Amino acid sequence: MKKLNTFKIYLSVWCCIFCVSILDTNANDIISEDSLIYKLNNVQKAEERLPILMKLVKLTRKYDLKKSLLWGTQGEQLAIDKEKEKWTADFQLENGSTNYYLGNYDEALEDYFNAIEGYAAIINHIGLVRAYNNTGMIYDRIENYQKAIEYYQQALHYYNLSDDDNKRKFKRF
Repeated sequence: MKKLNTFKIYLSVWCCIFCVSILDTNANDIISEDSLIYKLNNVQKAEERLPILMKLVKLTRKYDLKKSLLWGTQGEQLAIDKEKEKWTADFQLENGSTNYYLGNYDEALEDYFNAIEGYAAIINHIGLVRAYNNTGMIYDRIENYQKAIEYYQQALHYYNLSDDDNKRKFKRF
């Protein structure tokens, strides 16, 4: 009986520590978000705003997918308005990922197709690897395996066209 009580105490302490660590992580993310929003509100140039918006997209995706999509849409629109092709494709890729996590596969595919078009226009092989790979993941998820294989093969093709540094850096794709 004494062992059972000791076990319960240890388990309770462990659960409390675990919960506090999760709350602390979320609190840090919210503080980081507030800091980024403050920076965003104090800069006007697109060259300064775009990286901040991208950080907001990636940060908020951890705990609020809809907010992440809002930041991504804002970044994409700014990049389009300022004719920043790489940033446009990057935001389309990130919006595709957020839509994927939301289960919005049609929207994610549209984002990925747009990103593929953008990365192809600026000849960004790693961007193409990521966009084709993510497109393949969606087709895999919706059980269209033939299309998934086609997109994975395209990802592999552009991976092989990349330089050795990028191959090492992006081997996971």
